[in-house]
Amino acid sequence: LVGGGTAMIGDPSGKTSARPIMTVETIDENVACLKKQLSRFLDFSDGKALLLNNAVWLRNLNLLEFLRDIGSLFSVPRMLSHESVKMRLETGLSFLEFSYPLMQGYDFYILNKDYNCEFQFGGQDQWGNMTAGTGLTRRLANKTVNVATFPLLLKRDGTKFGGPNYILDVDRRGWVKDMLFNPEKSSFTKSSMGIICMRRELLIDLIAEMMARGTNHVGIHSFVKKYDTLRVHAYEYKGLVLRINNVQSYFNSSMMLLNNQIRAELFWNGMPIYTKVKDEAPTLYFDDCKVTDAIVSDGCRISGNVTESILFRGVAVSKNCTIKNCVIMQDVHISDNCYLENVILDKNSVVRPGVKLVGHKDYPVVIGKGAIV
Repeated sequence: LVGGGTAMIGDPSGKTSARPIMTVETIDENVACLKKQLSRFLDFSDGKALLLNNAVWLRNLNLLEFLRDIGSLFSVPRMLSHESVKMRLETGLSFLEFSYPLMQGYDFYILNKDYNCEFQFGGQDQWGNMTAGTGLTRRLANKTVNVATFPLLLKRDGTKFGGPNYILDVDRRGWVKDMLFNPEKSSFTKSSMGIICMRRELLIDLIAEMMARGTNHVGIHSFVKKYDTLRVHAYEYKGLVLRINNVQSYFNSSMMLLNNQIRAELFWNGMPIYTKVKDEAPTLYFDDCKVTDAIVSDGCRISGNVTESILFRGVAVSKNCTIKNCVIMQDVHISDNCYLENVILDKNSVVRPGVKLVGHKDYPVVIGKGAIV
């Protein structure tokens, strides 16, 4: 599927600013070039492979009918929860780009209706757009379709190629002289970690000034880019940094905490860590349990086997269970005779007796908050 229609909007996912608006002629030329390139790998003759262009069904849509029939099925709070949207709210997001998931979701519905397409692959930054299609197809056609994502090619600092990044030019005394926002090329080598320390009064004054100038979404970049008037000083950090920007990096970083050396470097380097106190009872380990190479918080009750996993507060692991390479969040209940491997369970989830969930270390199974499986 090529985006001769969606290219007229531009996907905001992973972008820090709006894409340039292209002419229809340029888009059509790009579509033709894509088919020529893909023909080196796929055989499009005699219907062996199909190259479809969503311009066929998107460019002539009736706006009022689309908003009534399709737009009414999308939840704005859910769309605002997508990372691609939250990131752009800080830098500005037009309604044009905000509507992009509706278009891509509609694509999947049309592909299923007209071509019996039941599975969609895409980059991991497309997760929100792709699940928009699964939900829309379920509501309009009462059919179940599925999606899968794969990791994007990342740069050495963990950001995807073309992904958001702030590069700083720092003089020999540590003062920030210049800042580039997601540059294609740069002679600067200092990447901002997005951490700023300032006086409370200054923060309030800056936010008030930005609001008075019509800036409603304030982020780290809002302050760093004032380096010329605020005199921003940079402090180089040479220790361990774990960049978490997707499910895979979250899971892998969590598993790295089981390494004593990494955990010591992050938490036990002599500096205090301030956190909220939770008065939970100590974890209860029953006689028949076995726990190895795991981080277990307070208030848990463990009767089964737990290895190379992280358990948040209040987790219950019942009899004859095996938990391996998992991240189990707060107040999750895992019933008897379950097997979980490479799984992330969000808060207040319940796993019924006898359930087996097995993911891959690069593609963990993710169970949402409050789910019952």
